[in-house]
Amino acid sequence: MGWTQNSSIAVFSTYDFKRFDANIPLIKGHNGSITDLGFSPFHETLLASASEDGLVKLWVLPEEGLTEHVKEEDMELRGHTKKVLALRWHHIAENLMATYSFDNAVKIWDVSTGSASHSFTKLSNVPTAMQWSPKGNMLGLMLKGSTMTFMDPRVESSVLSGASHQGAKSQKLQWIDDDLIISAGFSKMNEREFGVWDLRQLEQGPVASGALGDGTGIGHIYFDREHKLLFNAGRGDGSIQMF
Repeated sequence: MGWTQNSSIAVFSTYDFKRFDANIPLIKGHNGSITDLGFSPFHETLLASASEDGLVKLWVLPEEGLTEHVKEEDMELRGHTKKVLALRWHHIAENLMATYSFDNAVKIWDVSTGSASHSFTKLSNVPTAMQWSPKGNMLGLMLKGSTMTFMDPRVESSVLSGASHQGAKSQKLQWIDDDLIISAGFSKMNEREFGVWDLRQLEQGPVASGALGDGTGIGHIYFDREHKLLFNAGRGDGSIQMF
């Protein structure tokens, strides 16, 4: 989790319910605010962090936890020219990670070498969400300007694009399966809504849509594919909706 110092990271064991205090050991390797964090799905002590300083850093944490401040990363990923907004580990291919930045670029990183194996640099606008498909062969993105795009990570171009929610605010997405996605966004009237889209007929618009509850905040959605449940944590009142 990002700490009160925006450029620092605190790491806690889920079974260690201690009070937060000013003396807790922190990761202090970035020069800008932390924008995203993620543990590798293959190595439970490998943490990646993205920052407004334009860097992604990798940290191999001691199994017993931090005992002192950490200021030197184990690997640094350089390539974005503006602040990095998000990172997503690949859930099938080990050592593969995607990032997107305010430079309108998406990069696919091989963290075993520290290099970007592919770069998508011709996006029409800044991404606001990014998720790997269940099979891991596609990368879905929502872009500012009411656009969604889908990429094959093995080539450096979009394979499918289409219009999304018509509102101007940020949009989010989750994969239902390898052909269907669900998104959260805003209508022209700035009302929160969701849409279900079939990639096989994307140009025809959503196959289902509806209101996403009251509130003005961005809908941060999560879809549980096993139980076919949609969770919305963006109401703004601290509650979570379940559909």
